[in-house]
Amino acid sequence: MVNRGFWVTVVMALALILGMAACSVDEPPGAESGEMNSENSDGESEGDTDGSSAGDGPFTIGISLPAADHGWMGALIANAEEEAKKHDNVEYILHTANDPNKQTSDIEDLMTKGVDAIVMLPIETAALTPVADTVAEQGIPLVVVDREVNTESYRTYVGGDNYGIGFGNGKYLVEGLTEKNGEPRGRVVEITGVPSSVTDLRSQGFRDYLENYPDIEIVASQPGDFTREAALKATENILQANPEIDAIYSQDDDMTIGIVQAIRDAQRQDEMFIVSSGE
Repeated sequence: MVNRGFWVTVVMALALILGMAACSVDEPPGAESGEMNSENSDGESEGDTDGSSAGDGPFTIGISLPAADHGWMGALIANAEEEAKKHDNVEYILHTANDPNKQTSDIEDLMTKGVDAIVMLPIETAALTPVADTVAEQGIPLVVVDREVNTESYRTYVGGDNYGIGFGNGKYLVEGLTEKNGEPRGRVVEITGVPSSVTDLRSQGFRDYLENYPDIEIVASQPGDFTREAALKATENILQANPEIDAIYSQDDDMTIGIVQAIRDAQRQDEMFIVSSGE
């Protein structure tokens, strides 16, 4: 799998290029330079930059990401800020949010501030599709990262092969069940992420691989929302309702931490194994 930390460099570069193509050098929009500030996870960070030049400017890039309640998301935010600092004529406005309504409001705020391009990682695919269309209608280049939106209004999408990830996880799970039970059979649980293209594609790939193994049954599937806390609760509920489980498929390694805790709390470590997607 491509290292997602690499995506930030690609996304920032794309946003810079798209922003330069969309604005006039004679009348560049954007906020005045200022000291870098930061607020909490539902707040906003603004900063001017220093380092290598990305061309004429100044340019302002709006960045909208989910809050850093996940290890990879925290790294993504940090890397986005670091990449922006490499360009002395680029300013950025970073918004993070905990729910789709807040993220939609954040993106509307970026449009109001006249940014030259927007980089967005949607919290949820369907919920963020309308505002993506609005960005396009305003003529602002949009770069979508990781989770897609249900529209082609964005200029560029940067993401991994999530169907392939799920398909590969299905393969590993079948191999594990064959080793455990002597043949590809067993009772399987799936812990999914938030409603998004990432979740849908990983689940579809996983299930497509299992279609060839009729003796493998998915007995439960619940969302873990890509957080260890939600995954812990989902797994606890599933363990209580299912006295026999052979394996659990986790769509995310942060959720896997919560899954492991639930299994240990139930003292069922010897009964099942976990196959996990991760970075």
